[in-house]
Amino acid sequence: MKPDDDAAADPLPGARLPALDRHMARITQVAGIGYWSVHVRQRSARWSPELRALHGLGEADPLPLPDEWLTRWVHPDDRQATRRVLLDWLAGRADVLEHALRIVRADGSQRELLTHSLVEVSDDADLRFGVVIDVTPLRRTEQALREAEGRAALIAGAIGMGIWEIDLQTQDARWDDAMWRLRGLEPQPRPPHFAARVALLHPDDRERVAEINRSSRVENYEFRVVWPDGQLRWLAARSALLHDEQGRPLRRIGVNWDITEQRAAEDALRAREIALRESETRARTLARMSHELRTPLNAILGCTQLLQAGAGADPLLRQRHLAEVESAGRQLLALVDRVLDLTTAAPAPPPACAPAPVSPARHTLLYIEDNSVNAMIVGELVARRGDIELLIADTGTEGLRLALERQPALVLLDMQLPDIDGPEVFRRLRADARTAALPCIALSANALQEDIDAALAAGMTGYWTKPLDFAAFTQALAAVFGPPGGR
Repeated sequence: MKPDDDAAADPLPGARLPALDRHMARITQVAGIGYWSVHVRQRSARWSPELRALHGLGEADPLPLPDEWLTRWVHPDDRQATRRVLLDWLAGRADVLEHALRIVRADGSQRELLTHSLVEVSDDADLRFGVVIDVTPLRRTEQALREAEGRAALIAGAIGMGIWEIDLQTQDARWDDAMWRLRGLEPQPRPPHFAARVALLHPDDRERVAEINRSSRVENYEFRVVWPDGQLRWLAARSALLHDEQGRPLRRIGVNWDITEQRAAEDALRAREIALRESETRARTLARMSHELRTPLNAILGCTQLLQAGAGADPLLRQRHLAEVESAGRQLLALVDRVLDLTTAAPAPPPACAPAPVSPARHTLLYIEDNSVNAMIVGELVARRGDIELLIADTGTEGLRLALERQPALVLLDMQLPDIDGPEVFRRLRADARTAALPCIALSANALQEDIDAALAAGMTGYWTKPLDFAAFTQALAAVFGPPGGR
């Protein structure tokens, strides 16, 4: 076939074909698309300048015949398939030829082409024509996109990030493998449906997350999932909407990643901050307590030393010093009560706690106490009456023995003893029929209300707290043993 580079010099038979040829030439020139045509009956062919340039041919270069074009330009891996579809089309077995192929130019560079060819036969002409589109930039863009997606997937996989997307029109969703593994599941071909996805969440998070997913808002949020083995994991979600040219939402794409360790670290940090604040508060409280404690202690120790150094001094001055000691002691007691907030702990034994009066034959008091100073104070108070026998036991075991042997009218019991504690001593007294009826009153420095309630609930007659109020203690002895000298 002879080349026909000048459309005006080679009019087509029929009135319509030259106009079609010129119109197609203008379209392809503007669009940058190669165009070719072959007039079979005239044995002439034409390539547009764009198609010539695509093959590296100049305006004066002759056009190749089909076999030469296949051999010279078509990529070897595409040559056989291209020959087959071309022969089928030329033989009339297909009216339209659509084919993708690669060509190799003289400089060794490759271009990817997409062809679309037609046949038009009439009484005046037998025309074959087509367009050739260079899709190399498109393929390169697609390849770059695939590589970028691959890199993104590689990065996401390396940091355990799952990627998902959903078509807002069809509700079709896509999960990568990491999305499944973040939920303790093996990857499946298709993601779970909406209800199944919600069921994977912690019950307390389901309604909130479902509402977020039903909305069209762009959301950054955190939620919990429950793995099949019961393990609880925290996940973070970030997503964005993709819109069409009219601004309508088309798809939502997003990522999930595990933040369980991060949440645990944040919780631990908050706990440490709370503990630090509590420690600072405690330190400030102790500093104030130290100041408030040292003031009355200074009075007690100072007056005591003055009394020791001034034996035989003025009786009025001695009484003044003793009054200062008593006042300072009461300040200390008030401070302890205020610190412990012991609004319900009575410092002295109320009369209601005293047992019923006993006969003169049983004027025996057993005091189970390991502190010698406390025993001395009670001993001196009891000695003032002169009609009560006081038994002192410095261990719980010794106290049980004396209670069984002497059957005292009243047992005063310290709550903290060196061998067995006060509650256990009382339990054993009640467990033995011979001592079960002995009235027993706790006398302890444990002034917490819970300790008092526990002792009374166990059946103790009363609970007196230290330090003792001498007047109240004397009244309580009178309620049990009668007035002094009454026998």
